[in-house]
Amino acid sequence: MKYKGKEVKGPNEELVIIPRGNDQENFVFICRAVMGYEVFDKLVTEPKPRMIIHRGEEVARPLLTDPDYLKAVREHDKRRLSWLIVTSLAATKDLEFETVKMDDPATWNNYYDELIDAGFTSTEIGRITRGVMIANSLDQKKIDEARASFLAMRREAVVLPNSLQDEQKTTPSGEPAKGSASALKL
Repeated sequence: MKYKGKEVKGPNEELVIIPRGNDQENFVFICRAVMGYEVFDKLVTEPKPRMIIHRGEEVARPLLTDPDYLKAVREHDKRRLSWLIVTSLAATKDLEFETVKMDDPATWNNYYDELIDAGFTSTEIGRITRGVMIANSLDQKKIDEARASFLAMRREAVVLPNSLQDEQKTTPSGEPAKGSASALKL
């Protein structure tokens, strides 16, 4: 695919830089958009509610208010978010989690504890998480900035052809424009 003559390739990326003082190296995280959830869906099955038949009915219905089901949904959602975060951060060169194993869903939530143990504050971890979210979704601030830039370019394109770069030498009637050098010679 091409856009404005340039080939488009590769998913969106967001850089997250966590500065460190005292002669420590700054941390640069690359958050790359995850292109699909097929891997996650193969490793983690979506919770299913119990089915019940109410008195007087013939068709079973899901019991969506079952506390066990709601707990399973929360755990599923938490694992999905953790998987998204560690998968997105996998684009960061030389980043290795010690207790997170990509083929073991039970370990994905460990990323948070590892970041805490490494000395990252909850605010810094929040910034990393926001970077993942920005890479994997449409950020309203960036949309607004892109729209403003696009509209400014459109306004500029309309104004430039209509503005005169030099003074007009003649009027549409063919006579020299009043005050022009040609008119002064007459």
